Amino acid sequence: MPEDEQTVFAISRIAKMLHVHPQTLRFYEHAGFVKPVRTRGDTRLYSHQDIARLRLILHLTRDMGVNLAGVEIILRMQHQLEHLQDEIAHLRQLLVAHGQQYAPKGCRHRPSSKPPRANWSRSSKTAVDSA
Repeated sequence: MPEDEQTVFAISRIAKMLHVHPQTLRFYEHAGFVKPVRTRGDTRLYSHQDIARLRLILHLTRDMGVNLAGVEIILRMQHQLEHLQDEIAHLRQLLVAHGQQYAPKGCRHRPSSKPPRANWSRSSKTAVDSA
């Protein structure tokens, strides 16, 4: 059964699910790691995406020994990576739309875009030989 993306959970249920104190979840929100939606009564509601992010944070801190500064860096890098992947996908769509080919995965250059090879061969006579 696929997870309903509209389903949200209260902080108490998430705390029990993840075996953390609700204050830990509040701290992660204050630190900017997650941003649960709020009801009119100011109740925090966590989505499946929030839960996945919290699980990652807990895995990094509990299992991998990463401190919160490291978690912040990892989450920022993950966000940047996702942004760059989206940008690459968009650029590939533009190339296809313009009828151009792009290099397949794992290939750094298209054959026509390879830089010219440097000629490293030496002449038979050098300045030292002619002296």
